[in-house]
Amino acid sequence: MTENIIKLVGLNQSPNVIFYSLKNPRNPIRYICPEWILVDERRIWTVHGLQGVFQFHKDGSISVEQEPEGGVLRYRVEMYPSTEEIEVTFTIINQSEHPFVKGCAGICVDFRQAPDFYGLDLDRGVVHLQDRGILSIEKTDRRFSRTGNMLTYYLAGQPLPEERTAPYGWGVSDDQPDAPFIALGSKEKEWVLATAFETAKTLNYNVWAPHHGCMHSNPSFGPVPPQGEVVLRGKIYLFQGRAEEAWRRFQKDFQ
Repeated sequence: MTENIIKLVGLNQSPNVIFYSLKNPRNPIRYICPEWILVDERRIWTVHGLQGVFQFHKDGSISVEQEPEGGVLRYRVEMYPSTEEIEVTFTIINQSEHPFVKGCAGICVDFRQAPDFYGLDLDRGVVHLQDRGILSIEKTDRRFSRTGNMLTYYLAGQPLPEERTAPYGWGVSDDQPDAPFIALGSKEKEWVLATAFETAKTLNYNVWAPHHGCMHSNPSFGPVPPQGEVVLRGKIYLFQGRAEEAWRRFQKDFQ
C-alpha cells in the first residue's frame, strides 16, 4: 500500500495531527510540529511559508522531510490516539560541508481545540529546573511579538530578550536555565497536558486571542558534524492527574 504524501505550503495548510486521550476525546491536540530550527544564528528550517513533504504512515504516524540551506529534518509522531502519551522523534541531518556547532528546535504543541485548557491560569502550570526543583510558572509584565496578538509567559526572574536572540529565537535566551519539562493542568485540575524532551532550553506558553493556543519546547543540540545527524526525543503526556505526576513520569522516562 502506497503511503499518502502531501505537500505543505505555510503553517495554515499543515496536516491536522490530532492526538487525544481515549478517556477524554473532547480535548484533542491540534498538531505537534517543529515551527523552526536555528543553527549557528541562522534559520535552516521553518514551517512558515516553505514547502515540505509530509508522509502519513500505516501506524498512524506522520513524517516530514525538507532540504533548505543544507539541512534536513525528519520527524515522526509515533502513535495516536493514545491512552495517555505519545513519543515524538526529530532527526536533524547536516548535509552541508560545515559542522552545526549549536542549534535549537522550536517544537509546538497546539491545544487550541482542547476546551478544558482554555482560560490559562498560570497557577496550573509547572516546570522543573535542574537546580531549583518544581516551580510554578509565573508571568512577567513584558510583552513583545511579531503580530501583536501573542503573549509569552516565561520563568519569573530570568532575563528576557527584547527581540529575537540568536541562536535560540523568539522567547529564548542564552541566560535562561535549562528546563526540559513543562506541564499545564486543566480548569478543574483533572487533566494534565505536558511536554518533555531530553534536553531543552526555555519553555513557554503562547496565547492567541481569544483562546490560549500552544506550549513550546525548545530542545537544543550540537555539535553535528558534516553528514552527521542528531536525534531529539520527547514525549507528550495527556492524562488524568496533577502536573506533579507528569514530572514523576518524566523522571522515569528520561532520567
